[in-house]
Amino acid sequence: VRDEAGRDVQEMRKVLKESVKGLGPTGLDIFCRRVQGKWEEVFPFVDGRTAKALRGLGLPDGGEGLRALVDVSWGELDGEIVEDGDEEERKRKGFVRILEGAVGAELEGKREVVMERAGKMEVQWL
Repeated sequence: VRDEAGRDVQEMRKVLKESVKGLGPTGLDIFCRRVQGKWEEVFPFVDGRTAKALRGLGLPDGGEGLRALVDVSWGELDGEIVEDGDEEERKRKGFVRILEGAVGAELEGKREVVMERAGKMEVQWL
């Protein structure tokens, strides 16, 4: 898919949509959100649903803003959320873990639990 699309994200989405029956915009968003840990050309991707969940947690809701937050906080996060890959890949995977956690908290109605746990962390947010 990556090679067929010339590693262009919009073209990848088009190829996937044409190749996978029933795959729509939401499924493509979920795919892009998760695959960016491995596919650097997709990073930093934040879809609308995830942006809403991030805002609800008081986190930057755009890809570049959250990427900057991960970079600033990396010393506190590295090794706690991902173990394998080079540093840039670990950062991307950490970014994905944050996105998935935010969406999960939103879907499960556990935003307060996440906020409480985050309040106990010593990570300095922007």
